[in-house]
Amino acid sequence: MGNPDYYAVLGVSHHADHEELKAAYRRLAIAYHPDKHLDDLDATSRFQQIVQAYNILSDTKTRRRYDDGHQVQEIPIETGTNFQEFFGSIIDGVFGIGVPK
Repeated sequence: MGNPDYYAVLGVSHHADHEELKAAYRRLAIAYHPDKHLDDLDATSRFQQIVQAYNILSDTKTRRRYDDGHQVQEIPIETGTNFQEFFGSIIDGVFGIGVPK
């Protein structure tokens, strides 16, 4: 079984640069974060796809392997991040207070 279309998951073109990827990831991750959709398993699943897509495409080596058609191993998704911590890290990064992970 092949990899999903991670570009489609994030809603970006195959030529998207790192900033476009990061912006799409942030927008979607905020919209589908499990803390905002406590009883919605579809939103949680979508959030996990978004995180996985960003993890694959934001890493230069993994993205190159993915673009070349190689199967890429899923990167473990961190669990336990609550919405306030997640949103706070984004705000810190946007305003230069810190760099989001």
